[in-house]
Amino acid sequence: MKTPKNKDAKKPTNRRKTAAASPAMKAAAIATAPTPRAPPAPPKSLPRLQEIIGKYHAPVPPNAPVGSLVPNLTILTAEVNKAWKLSSNYKTIDGTWTVIYLAGDIDLRTA
Repeated sequence: MKTPKNKDAKKPTNRRKTAAASPAMKAAAIATAPTPRAPPAPPKSLPRLQEIIGKYHAPVPPNAPVGSLVPNLTILTAEVNKAWKLSSNYKTIDGTWTVIYLAGDIDLRTA
């Protein structure tokens, strides 16, 4: 009669055997690591939008929500549509959008 063998002793695995990386390979990997990206450039329409909003509120911080800077979003919507002669006019501008977000969206619509 045969004695049962340990089932886990020679269990096949799906892992491939790999050689350990040499110190030179590790140094090369560190040297070629990607460098951090530069922050994105501000939207081209930001200064013009800040000028429009500046009629109502000065100074105009780029990260402020537009709803807190203008008394009426309908008037701002009309001024933006007129200033950039947008083919796809804004119906309304959301008051929670930041100034820089709105400027970036205008850049996308005018591109």
